[in-house]
Amino acid sequence: MKFGNTHMSRLAKKPIPVPANVTVTSADSTLTVKGGKETLSMLVHPSITIDVTPEGIVIKPKAPTALARALTGTFAAHVHSMTAGVITPWKKVLIMKGVGYKVELKGSELVLNVGFSHPVVLKIPEGVTATVEKTTITISGADK
Repeated sequence: MKFGNTHMSRLAKKPIPVPANVTVTSADSTLTVKGGKETLSMLVHPSITIDVTPEGIVIKPKAPTALARALTGTFAAHVHSMTAGVITPWKKVLIMKGVGYKVELKGSELVLNVGFSHPVVLKIPEGVTATVEKTTITISGADK
């Protein structure tokens, strides 16, 4: 199958709707999404343009290149995740299974005892919250 210059991602063909409590601004190659208590921003690749219209967020390639067409779908997925994440934080539950596996939360670090001779210490990034209950780790944040 041959792809023409008009072939674009299915995600980028339609405008991405903006929820009621979310504001989206695009200026100086930076896209900013604000909603609730969260604010997310992302640099926009020079090969694409992102316009905020009353219908939603429109993502288009600047030139008919393969890179620009590929980036339209990638950025459409990122923008969709950003608009959803500022309303309801993304959440992941991790369950550790294994004999002797332990996890504990010390300040802003997760300390894992997973069979090594030393504990594995993971720093929790800014904007991410983690809770630990026995061997279950719950991680949540606005940025996917």
